[in-house]
Amino acid sequence: MKEILRSIEDSADDCINLHDSDIYKEAVSEQTPSYNLKFYRKLNGLTQKELADELGIAKQYVSNMETGERSISRQMAKNLAEIFKVSPARFI
Repeated sequence: MKEILRSIEDSADDCINLHDSDIYKEAVSEQTPSYNLKFYRKLNGLTQKELADELGIAKQYVSNMETGERSISRQMAKNLAEIFKVSPARFI
């Protein structure tokens, strides 16, 4: 048992922290509110029109939020979070 634990400890020294890796930092930097909106919309199989209808807004409004031309308000973030069953922080 001690040998197994020692082996695990030795291999842990060879590992890098995911949060310190360049690829992780790059991926996180791309996760803007507009990116997340588009990601969750597509993940849920919704078109911009379908999402707009569910939110009671124009399709162009959704498009503008996805491109970053229009910011996502706190209330809109709450509405989106409710639809996609995620934290509103994803859209702020």
